[in-house]
Amino acid sequence: MALLVFSFEKFRVDWALYFLAYGMVIGQAYFPIWFFQGMEKMKYITVLNITAKLIFTVLIFVVVRESSDYIYVLLINSFGFIVAGVVSFWIVLRHFKIRLVFPPVRIAYGYLKDSTQFFLSQVSVMACTTSNTFALGIFVNNQAELPITLLRNNSTKPCRAFLPP
Repeated sequence: MALLVFSFEKFRVDWALYFLAYGMVIGQAYFPIWFFQGMEKMKYITVLNITAKLIFTVLIFVVVRESSDYIYVLLINSFGFIVAGVVSFWIVLRHFKIRLVFPPVRIAYGYLKDSTQFFLSQVSVMACTTSNTFALGIFVNNQAELPITLLRNNSTKPCRAFLPP
């Protein structure tokens, strides 16, 4: 992320905002939604998300007093995601009595090697679907025109599904 942020002037100007917002990504990475879905215990997902968002909302009203406090919104939101992720991971370890076992490096490397093609196919699909929006955001100078261009592009997608490649 640092490479991307510092590679473009548009991002470099607000680098602190991007790094504060990245806490949400870290929190989501720690949140074992897959575990709760697999165990059919979605109530944990709901309770943790609602609690985190409720605390976030209350803190916004307490901490943010003027428009210059906008940086606290990202900080509080990221903190909420990280706390929810850590608490959910703790629930998995304690309540469900799950023990972390780290595989030997040889086995982990084998899994990584075997799944490379799948990973690359998923990355290529994601790159195709999101690269237009990202590129337009970087290279379009008139930011007011960007949403109109994206709306025009996205509104033609259903029609393109019926056209031959």
